Amino acid sequence: MDKEFLKKCWKNPRWHSLMVLIIWIISLSMLMGIVAVINRFGGKKENVKVNIQNAQEITYAEKWDLFLSSAYEFTYTITNNEEIIRYIGTCKEGIITGYRERKDGIIKYSIEDDIVYENVMNEKNKMDTLYENVEERFLNPISLYEIIQNVLEENIDILQEKERMTYEYMLENYTIKVTTNEKEVTKITVTNDIETYVLDFKFID
Repeated sequence: MDKEFLKKCWKNPRWHSLMVLIIWIISLSMLMGIVAVINRFGGKKENVKVNIQNAQEITYAEKWDLFLSSAYEFTYTITNNEEIIRYIGTCKEGIITGYRERKDGIIKYSIEDDIVYENVMNEKNKMDTLYENVEERFLNPISLYEIIQNVLEENIDILQEKERMTYEYMLENYTIKVTTNEKEVTKITVTNDIETYVLDFKFID
């Protein structure tokens, strides 16, 4: 386009206003383009991160696998008509150490290679009454997992509350409830006609 013609248009009041408007429109379009580029390379990263997190959500079966292979602290509380019994301790590298509390006193115990010991004054003595008057299988996460694996689908209810999920398994003589958060199993409750078993877990490194 002829420069002289542009100069004449610029000096003409009517054409001057029109040219200023065109310049503003071009400038605004460029600014909007820059903002769009920033949003594209800034905003999309967050979306990708969210998608990755969703893709890595842990399934219920994976939570159990992690639970059964991890170290954790536990508190088991058994309540019946006669008394309250508690087992408090840790499970780490296949070894369980803890305390049993009931109305006749407190003992310290450990379980190694499926052998139960009572620990007294740095001595370990074998004992076979650790789970006296309780259902041992209800205090064993592996046994409980084997039980729920065989429950028919129509006897399972699932309740979701925010990030917490509760799976209820209804068997003939008792009910098992498994509570999980986003990553792990946190609680198991077993209820029958005469007793309630509450198993609380906290993962440790």
